[in-house]
Amino acid sequence: MKLDIVKMLRDIGLPSNDVQDRLLKSEARFKIFRAARRVGKSFTAAESVMEKVLTPNTRGWIVGPTYDLAEKEFRYILDFLLKMNKKFKLPRPITIRDNPKSGELYIETPWGSEVHGKSADRPLSLVGEENDWIILSEAAQHKKDTWTRYLRPTLSTRMGSCIIPTTPDVQGFWLYELEEKVKEWRADGDLTWETFTCPAWECGHYNPEEIEAARNELPEDAFREQFGGEWRFHTGRVFKPYSPEIHLIDSFEIPKSWKTRVGIDYGLRDATCAIFEAESPRQDFYFCDEYYASDKPSEVHIDRVKRLEKPYSIVARVADHHALGSQLRMDWARMGLSTLKCPVNIKTKRDKLMAFLELKPDRIPIHEEARGNKIPGEYPRIFIFRDKCPNLAREVLFLRWKDSERKEGNYGDVVGDDHAVDAAEMVHWYATKNMGEFNQRNRTKKRRNPVNSMTGY
Repeated sequence: MKLDIVKMLRDIGLPSNDVQDRLLKSEARFKIFRAARRVGKSFTAAESVMEKVLTPNTRGWIVGPTYDLAEKEFRYILDFLLKMNKKFKLPRPITIRDNPKSGELYIETPWGSEVHGKSADRPLSLVGEENDWIILSEAAQHKKDTWTRYLRPTLSTRMGSCIIPTTPDVQGFWLYELEEKVKEWRADGDLTWETFTCPAWECGHYNPEEIEAARNELPEDAFREQFGGEWRFHTGRVFKPYSPEIHLIDSFEIPKSWKTRVGIDYGLRDATCAIFEAESPRQDFYFCDEYYASDKPSEVHIDRVKRLEKPYSIVARVADHHALGSQLRMDWARMGLSTLKCPVNIKTKRDKLMAFLELKPDRIPIHEEARGNKIPGEYPRIFIFRDKCPNLAREVLFLRWKDSERKEGNYGDVVGDDHAVDAAEMVHWYATKNMGEFNQRNRTKKRRNPVNSMTGY
């Protein structure tokens, strides 16, 4: 008979909330619990594995970035077992080793189940055994390899499960990408994975006044990350004005009357990327489509970009013609996709994109008006179609400045993929090079002869 673990946990007096109960009742084999700090992630993770801890002859690991961080869930599991001893006369563990400083976290029960605390800073200790369950403690602090190379294979032979509790952190980009895949898998009907979230304001033991004080004191990104449990990656972000809630919108059909331009970032081993930017009659700009692929010949890239161009009124393509780009530009031109050269430096392009991401007062973008919104407000002049440009949305959110002793470094000193960003910066600079204050400040030397807008000659 299946244990009613939720009832058992409540019978020994453990507190709960709706998110915790939904997580415990979920049939998903792998669960991500992304939440604000101090809402009970470790507590809930420990609860979620108790059914298997109570099952004879099972083995589970709590894997923290260090032994100290693995100890939280370990202590909770031990406490639950001792409470069950008092409430239900469940036999006490026969072996308990609780010494994280010496690397010893171990529980053995009379029915043969084992609980091991592990540290990811000793990866060789994560190989060679099979597990029925794993808690990946403070998952955003882990390297991607900890999960993909070392832990995931240990669950295969026993069809084990895993819970991944975490607060978002700048190191956890791999986990963000995993969450995005989970959305796709579930949309396709694969319910093996499930993500649960809990902000501080939905947690009963948080003081509302403290939450409001933090909201007023902290930068919005930091607050939404630490108290909202949202992926913001505020530390060192390049595009701080960018907010998915504001700039990401649902796609709509771009009218044929709108000018559309394409920015191309050539690559060989790195991704080749084409970003499509449409300009509305009010000079709002919509990144409306993208092509993003690696390790393919130029013929394949070109064929697929041509297909993507068909619904749009393409008026120009722009690319970086330096070094490798010069040869690839000629290859693409021979096969029917000629480009203009983007002659400005990274700072000029990035400043332009950044300025258009900033909120401007007393505006109403054309897509908002089409939805029936007639009230002007604060809006940017750039929007990204969430379903059409996933790589651009990802790169703009996660591109970070490289750590350096210098307070000001080169604009190219960044960490993270920037292929879609490069293409977007180029096409947006070209589309807006004659607009406003940037026209005077960043004017480039004009050619004497007329230039064809499509070919660049």
